[in-house]
Amino acid sequence: MKKIKTIILVLIFMCLIGCSSKHNLNEYTKSINYFDTDINLKIYTHDIDEANQIFDGIEEIYSSYSEIVDRDNPDSEISYIYNNKLQNNKIKLSKKMTQLIEYGINLYTESNGLLSINTGNLIDTWNDSYLKKELPNQQLLNNIDTTINNVKINNNMLENNHNNLSFNQFIRGYTHQLVKAYLEKNHIDYYFVNTSTEVLAGKNISGNNYVVLLSNPFNDGVLKNINMQNKFLVTKSIYHNSYEYDDDMYSNIVNAKEKKMANGMVSVTVLSDSPDTGDMVANMLFLLNYEDGLKIAKKYGVEAIWCYYDKNNNEIIKMTDNM
Repeated sequence: MKKIKTIILVLIFMCLIGCSSKHNLNEYTKSINYFDTDINLKIYTHDIDEANQIFDGIEEIYSSYSEIVDRDNPDSEISYIYNNKLQNNKIKLSKKMTQLIEYGINLYTESNGLLSINTGNLIDTWNDSYLKKELPNQQLLNNIDTTINNVKINNNMLENNHNNLSFNQFIRGYTHQLVKAYLEKNHIDYYFVNTSTEVLAGKNISGNNYVVLLSNPFNDGVLKNINMQNKFLVTKSIYHNSYEYDDDMYSNIVNAKEKKMANGMVSVTVLSDSPDTGDMVANMLFLLNYEDGLKIAKKYGVEAIWCYYDKNNNEIIKMTDNM
């Protein structure tokens, strides 16, 4: 892969706001940080008390899941599952963890084993090798189980197999989906939630679409203006949390089937109706070649953009027809 030295932001947002007094609604904003990323919230509602109540509900979603999936925190639920010393053959799970694991099992099935929550050992092996400035031994990788065969759950009880789980690759899409449902339940129609790589947009109070400027990973220019409303946009990029070895870059996005960190795509952007589907498909497309990824995009009815180098180091940009 041709190496690019400059790491750039993948998403830059520009909102066509209009008059915030429309529908007697006011604009309120808040910035929070979870999953090692800044999350910017913008909602339109009647008064500050209602806005604060909504912000508190949103933050509780991100905060509660951030706590239970933190593999670096020895007191988190995910660490307890892996490190517990109980002699019991079952572990009582929280409702949130139960739903997360069930989601992960479905993810594994939907992706035909390409995506897995049972990748903690694989990730740790790659991280250890990077610290030693080398790539992992292939035989060692082959011996790591990334299937979900031993992730067995029933009635909020998990078999005590000391599963080394990881949700880092999926948790943001999962929680964005919960935030979307929470906003809809509370009749918040006009909102805009964004990180550096994701946008969750409701209706725009101006009546226009939101415009998101997608930056070009090959240069400092704009790749495309994306018009969106009631949509989710996500970009997976080699330049976010990547590793470098022997003039090549490896993403932190895990290919559970091949037991490696992805390094084929430069970036993939997916526009979808829902965050959970969009994030799942974006992960899959980042791990596949363009031809196979295009089939997946069509299967799930999403729009997508691929940026990668061909075998001759030519810059390639591909898009679905309606992107």
